[in-house]
Amino acid sequence: PGFAVAADRAGGQIDRHQCPLARKTRWGKRAFPLWRMGQGRLMYRDIVALVDGAPHAEGVGDCALALAATHSAHLTIIGLPRDPGHVMHLAQAPARVLAQALHQSQNAAEACAASIEQRALSNGIACLHQTIETPAADYPALIEQVARRFDLCVIALPSFESFSEDEKLFEAPLFRSGRPVLAVPRGAPAPAAFDRIMVAWDGGREAARAIGDSMPILMRAKIVEVVTIAGRNGAHEAELPGCHISGHLSRHGVSNEFRRLDGRDSPGNLLLGRATDMQADLIVMGAYRHSRWRQAVIGGATRDMMQKTKIPLLMAR
Repeated sequence: PGFAVAADRAGGQIDRHQCPLARKTRWGKRAFPLWRMGQGRLMYRDIVALVDGAPHAEGVGDCALALAATHSAHLTIIGLPRDPGHVMHLAQAPARVLAQALHQSQNAAEACAASIEQRALSNGIACLHQTIETPAADYPALIEQVARRFDLCVIALPSFESFSEDEKLFEAPLFRSGRPVLAVPRGAPAPAAFDRIMVAWDGGREAARAIGDSMPILMRAKIVEVVTIAGRNGAHEAELPGCHISGHLSRHGVSNEFRRLDGRDSPGNLLLGRATDMQADLIVMGAYRHSRWRQAVIGGATRDMMQKTKIPLLMAR
């Protein structure tokens, strides 16, 4: 698991000395992990999108379709019926009312997933959909298992009005799947392409993971700007000669600019302000360098950006 197709089916031969992670399969062909090479560039090959039938699910579908088309990826749409007891506050309602509400929720999730699948197929994108009938309480455990079996998980950002079911569902792939998550803001139009990307860099493990996981998108972007906040980062670029993150991206063929932000505003506001100024289609960032409890009570850049952004976030942890 995790090894894609043989190199000779990916448009070129991979030499073991050039690609240490390559190995021979039982059929004697070379293979390599996570992404398949397409015309010399990394690609996502298998994408999953989670939708629930609510209006914001269309944005999730739009982002997933755009990525699948760009990377010639297979797209799987998972319909997740919303828990009517949570959505409609019907915990004390008669069983007949709850059953009817659940049936409507299942129909909405199925219709949404089927609609996205039809759009994909009509545009030549390999796609299938499935609606989950597992009890809503089991969704988080199920979603983390599902996300592990794909290169990228596309999901709507939670509302954050309270510690809701939406937030629990969002945290499952982000914290426990080991895969990157593309978080789509509710109510914001999805970009047609991810051509202008801002990378939030603080020198931390999470930010490094996000850059590695987003490399297939970064390598195709027209404009990439790496942004750091002066005086707030654990790694000082000037003190690491030859180890600058901008140089690392350049060696991967990612043309980029490095920008240091100064200001007394919160990190989240500074980063979102710069993303708006550069008209970014996507923000790449690590998630929750500090604990979720501290972010929820005291505040932090991750939660601040997730609550305020109108730009999709590609997050990893």
